[in-house]
Amino acid sequence: MRSSSKYIIKFKEHSLGETVNLEYFEEAAATKDDWQKPEEIIEEDTQQLAEDVDEDAEEKELVDLEKLGEETYQEAQLKAARLINAAEADAKKIKEEAYEKAYNEGLLKAQSEYEKKLEESVRVFASAVNELVLAKERAVKETEADIAKLLALSVEKITRLKIDKDDQLVMRLLNETLPLIAETEELVIEVNQDDYQTLEDNREAIVSLCPKVKNIRFIVSKEVEKGGCLIQSGLGKIDARLSVQIDNLIAKITSTNAGVTNE
Repeated sequence: MRSSSKYIIKFKEHSLGETVNLEYFEEAAATKDDWQKPEEIIEEDTQQLAEDVDEDAEEKELVDLEKLGEETYQEAQLKAARLINAAEADAKKIKEEAYEKAYNEGLLKAQSEYEKKLEESVRVFASAVNELVLAKERAVKETEADIAKLLALSVEKITRLKIDKDDQLVMRLLNETLPLIAETEELVIEVNQDDYQTLEDNREAIVSLCPKVKNIRFIVSKEVEKGGCLIQSGLGKIDARLSVQIDNLIAKITSTNAGVTNE
């Protein structure tokens, strides 16, 4: 019996391990020359297997590349989304900061303008107050002379009315002034014409006021108003004229009034 291990029937249109019908064997017997040796079949199968493995590897590599590409695309999309979100957040922040900056600058500008207007109002008010004070001072100074004149006229008028009705005024004046020069030995008294006779009538009383006097004279003077007198003695001169007394009185009143005004 001939061994059949040297040949293995293999049909190109059938794969290894696939079941075939008997008629195919009859056909194979008729074409024995086409039978392949085992080593040829093994070589072909090995080659086919290698090709199949390469195809599988290529398909796997292609799938891996597709998967990697999809993952890369998804990752790129996520990264792009993150960048867009970050850009939007930055834009929003920049917008808010710009708005806040503009608001603060506007507020500072408004505050600065308000302070300038306030300073200007205060300056105008202070200037008005100062001008009012100066105007008051000018008015006071301008009217002081008029007030003094009016006061002088009033005092003089009242005094003269009193003098006209008082013939003994000059004697009361001498009673107050002569004791100041009681040690004098020379005495000259100038009086108004209306008072001359009053002095002559009271000569002894006048001498008694100056007990050491040796020489006494009464002189009529037009420079002396009624009620007043000019006294000359060895100890000095006393001006007791009415006009002088009125001036002194007005000076005292004016001085007192000026002190009150300054306060």
